[in-house]
Amino acid sequence: MKKYFYIPAFLFLFLYITGCGTLGSFSIMHFSVNKKVLSLSIDSLYLNYPSYKIPEKWKKFDDWKDRGYGFLDSRIFYFRNNPEEMFYVTITGDTSAQSHSQMSIRAVCRGNAKWLLQENFSKSEIEKIELKFESEILSKIPYSYYKSD
Repeated sequence: MKKYFYIPAFLFLFLYITGCGTLGSFSIMHFSVNKKVLSLSIDSLYLNYPSYKIPEKWKKFDDWKDRGYGFLDSRIFYFRNNPEEMFYVTITGDTSAQSHSQMSIRAVCRGNAKWLLQENFSKSEIEKIELKFESEILSKIPYSYYKSD
């Protein structure tokens, strides 16, 4: 009887780990620093550039914990114009002495309750979003990175 319990449990775990229902992402930015260092650097952007913080009128769209993504190490960056939007970004990697971490845009909000995933954009729109992220955010981080799909 026990083996019949393990089969569904294993199947659920396999589907959960392999990404059934995941967000997906735009390009992945790879850094040669550990996750803790990268996270601290990202957090300092909010101190130096408070305009990247979510404005009161858009806080209602920050529902990621309610949607079950509270376990992710994430940040939301707000941009006032060209167009007005927010990027939901996650940071992954090891917090130990290992010197590798990643960051990627997972979704974009343009002022309505629906966050848009990469698949909702054309190739030219994806390029504009990633260029905005690189010029507005990544250019202000003191670490080099390389990009992968």
